[in-house]
Amino acid sequence: MKNDFQLFICRRTGSETSEELIKKAALAYGAVSHLSSSVSILRTESGKPYFSDSDIHFSISHSRDIWAALMGPACCGLDVQYIKPCAFDKIAGRFFSAAENRYIEKKGIDGFFDIWTAREACGKFSGEGFFGNFPDFVTEEGILKEIIEDCIIIRSDLGENLKCAWCVPLKYKDSCKSLKIREDF
Repeated sequence: MKNDFQLFICRRTGSETSEELIKKAALAYGAVSHLSSSVSILRTESGKPYFSDSDIHFSISHSRDIWAALMGPACCGLDVQYIKPCAFDKIAGRFFSAAENRYIEKKGIDGFFDIWTAREACGKFSGEGFFGNFPDFVTEEGILKEIIEDCIIIRSDLGENLKCAWCVPLKYKDSCKSLKIREDF
């Protein structure tokens, strides 16, 4: 098995279940072949999925036709989102901090999804979900934070109108800046 994180991404055709895609990604990551038949996907009390009897950690996300999984040697969180019209200012006003709302006032819907994907990724990382108790994702100066508590958040635009954020333990900071994205699994 590898000691780094890899991001697996594909267009979902509907013929494979999420569980099949997770196991396929894990095999491509380097898991032993028994994973596909004997290891099951379980959930923690808060709903975070994990493999039974495996030291591979993963997080999955999907948005419309895009399915993605982050695999690695430690706890992780991932979110992908198509930027889509929504009442982002009202949503932000209800759930985001004053600093985050000022950032969104300057950056618009793009800024909203910068924060949304980071919050989702951190919520999956911690197992607390989107509404977990997190510090602001933006500094008072209006800069997106890269480090939240004991984890690093990496953001990426995966294509036109597709945002991505992943969250991993801080000690993986350097290796995650050059994360391998695999579409060939």
